[in-house]
Amino acid sequence: MKDTCIVGIDYGKRRIGVAVSDTEKKVAFPLAVIRRQGDSYGLERLRKLLGNRRVEYFVVGIPLQENGSPSEESSEIVRYAESLKSFFGCEATTWDESFTTVEAEEVLINGGVRRERRKEVIDKVAAQIILQTYLDHLNDQ
Repeated sequence: MKDTCIVGIDYGKRRIGVAVSDTEKKVAFPLAVIRRQGDSYGLERLRKLLGNRRVEYFVVGIPLQENGSPSEESSEIVRYAESLKSFFGCEATTWDESFTTVEAEEVLINGGVRRERRKEVIDKVAAQIILQTYLDHLNDQ
């Protein structure tokens, strides 16, 4: 779809990292971190963050074990993806997020980002990495 973006999500128990693609679906950009309050999925805050962007669908990072089987957290993330689907009325798919937080930490350290600041931005950088690997996969096909 033209003039739409794909939204990448790094879902966590305390924070949700958000990234968006360009309309050509080639490049992912970090957008924000939503701090969760209690059991809230932060859907209203996500809607406000996305503003008037036309979302084609969501890509939610899911941690898989080394053998590719679901991890303990997988069922919660699938429930979150389903809530995105019903709340926004568009598709939500999962994508392996293995090692993205470690990769995000390395990117931030190599970029000279101080430890205090890394904690604030690591989730949105992880979301960007999840989304970028997904976009790379799409564009390689």
